[in-house]
Amino acid sequence: MIAVEDASDAAVRHARLRVLFASHTPESGVFRVGSHHLSREFARQGMQVGHMSTPLSPVKFLGLGNRIGLRSRLSATLSGPTADADGRMSSVPFTTLPVQLTAGWPVNLALHTAVPSLRRTIRASGLERPDFLLMDQPMFAGLGAMVGARTTVYRPTDVYTGERMRAAQDRALAESDAVVATSQEVLDRLPSRARDLPSLVLPNGVDAPFFRGGRARTVAEDAVVYVGALDDRLDWAWLRDLARLRPHVRFDLFGPPPPVRPDGLGENVRLRGAIDYARVPAALAGYRTALMPFTPGVTNSGRSPMKLYEYLAAGLRVLATPHFAGSSTPPPGVFVAADASAAAGILPGLLVADDRNEAGAEVADDRDWSHRSTTLLDFLLTL
Repeated sequence: MIAVEDASDAAVRHARLRVLFASHTPESGVFRVGSHHLSREFARQGMQVGHMSTPLSPVKFLGLGNRIGLRSRLSATLSGPTADADGRMSSVPFTTLPVQLTAGWPVNLALHTAVPSLRRTIRASGLERPDFLLMDQPMFAGLGAMVGARTTVYRPTDVYTGERMRAAQDRALAESDAVVATSQEVLDRLPSRARDLPSLVLPNGVDAPFFRGGRARTVAEDAVVYVGALDDRLDWAWLRDLARLRPHVRFDLFGPPPPVRPDGLGENVRLRGAIDYARVPAALAGYRTALMPFTPGVTNSGRSPMKLYEYLAAGLRVLATPHFAGSSTPPPGVFVAADASAAAGILPGLLVADDRNEAGAEVADDRDWSHRSTTLLDFLLTL
């Protein structure tokens, strides 16, 4: 079982702390990321918490850039700062200039073009001069000085290779007092300035009770599932070849569909579209086996994928490429296949297993976000 501090005791201890998360992903969309869960846990401990996501700009409405979840992001922008059931204040600002353009500049001019101003938005959220600004979106470089944050912590979640993102990251680090990275790989690949800052490696966690609670009327005996982004980080060739080798197995892939269906996918590979986060546990409960089909490379080796432990918390077994988490010791119930041929040999045994992967679920329990948030808070209080 997951042991957590009594909520009333925590609330008394932390009621005066104000924490602002500056994130790349709004919670109004289909994806959930670490900042959503950590901010929720902090709010449940009685802290005053805000969650601000990458600003919208007119560029998005011209068809440029990533448009996934644009409608929900626009709705969140128009709503202004909104409190949820846990007391978090969430907002998606609007800027007339795109932060993607100016984040690496000496002054992140786009942040100063927000309508209403970011200071006004922060003030409306009750988070003026926050004790901690946790910035996992480097495009918010400069926000700490704007809002008068006492301590700014850069929380990188990916290895950035693009010129603009690296420039933004340099600026974010320049104003940061500490670093909290989601993997050792991400930490090691930061610019040299990061070595002079206090640091913590805090891998992503899982909402274990939420994913344990999924229920389904039937369990598919001839299907596997993947839930997440359908982009170039997936090993589409591995998926294509595995589906060809197991033509009687259905491959259900949930996520915002790619602009063009990848070449060569058989009819047994079904792109099911995006699924609301609240429905994911019930969807997973209808399968016995999940997939982690990622490509090799820097961006994947540095990732700390939440979905692995979400699958395990749901009691599933997992079939993965060697690059699923950059780990040489897979958790119980995780089977690594170097190529599609090896995966095709493993898959039949996973499909006939009729019991839950309880050992894997116990590993997921240990990674619950309640534990992760406690570790993070202990670190923050040393700064």
